[in-house]
Amino acid sequence: MQIQLRDSENQTIRDRGLVYDVLKGIADTLNIDMISGSATGRYVGVCLRPASGSDKLRSRKNGRRINAVCYHGHLAFMQGIFEQYPLSIVKSTVTKYDGAADFQRAYDMGENNVGSMMYPQEWQYACDCLEYADFNGEIEMDLIPQGRHK
Repeated sequence: MQIQLRDSENQTIRDRGLVYDVLKGIADTLNIDMISGSATGRYVGVCLRPASGSDKLRSRKNGRRINAVCYHGHLAFMQGIFEQYPLSIVKSTVTKYDGAADFQRAYDMGENNVGSMMYPQEWQYACDCLEYADFNGEIEMDLIPQGRHK
């Protein structure tokens, strides 16, 4: 994921240390690990991974744990970015969000197929997060178990 933080005057924040600290803070509040990647131009690259030993925000395939953050984890991470810096730009391999207003279409991305043609699976169902959703469909993050899946 490539991220360009922009301030309230729509200027790119060039201090890579500050950008990394902001993104690391968002990842830490979600209890996910963030691996910093290369910086390309004005963008900072990051990779998200589930916290070691945690099932929170972890993708699954056929009941198996995968070392990847699920759709809901990516969504929450990007929400954190746009809450603090609404004019930021986030690019992934799938799409690009140009500011908080454009980010609203991210909710439709959960319907993308991450399975195969034979065994399709929507991205939003490739984890256990929806087991912890309330009646409004909001994920209750505090209810998701932190320990290893038994």
